[in-house]
Amino acid sequence: MELTNIFLNKMEQLNKLAKRLGYYNFKDWSEKQFAGKKITPSEVEDIDLFHQMRNILAHGFSGRVIIYNDDINKLDYYLKLINKELGFEIQDTKLTSDNTINNFKNDTNKTGNGKKANKNEIVKYINSKLDNARKQGKSYIILRAGDLEKEVGLSQRIVSVCSAMYECMQINDEVLSTTPSGYSTTVTIKYYL
Repeated sequence: MELTNIFLNKMEQLNKLAKRLGYYNFKDWSEKQFAGKKITPSEVEDIDLFHQMRNILAHGFSGRVIIYNDDINKLDYYLKLINKELGFEIQDTKLTSDNTINNFKNDTNKTGNGKKANKNEIVKYINSKLDNARKQGKSYIILRAGDLEKEVGLSQRIVSVCSAMYECMQINDEVLSTTPSGYSTTVTIKYYL
């Protein structure tokens, strides 16, 4: 069941990112990429299959679909491609300790407010806030982009902060406040824990 949830969350992220680029959904993005010879026919087939799997799962037929680790790895690959098109370089990182918040603040303070934001570090920071709230027994946490930007000591890096916030969203999470661009200090998301 865990891989199924991961699969659905990543598909949701891919659809949101594709929409941000002006496409109808992730499948529409893949067809345009194939037309521009940026992805292969087998990748288009993978994406088509992923959409069929997502639709089956979304309608509650989880017993009819088996998700493998390879499927998740492929989705991660497509997340990297779309994020690159959005102007973000994604690296493979994992949240490794409860000290992520302090480590991020310390790294940021070394270079001051002008530090170039690494979206992956912001994602780690957000995930550590979610983990801490979970440990405190909270059922949700509301995060605002402007507050996060200040907490990590960044200045004028709101696009990176908002992008990280969107990436951390799960299927049931809610965007409470946004702007037409989707990138503002007022972007507010309710994360269910």
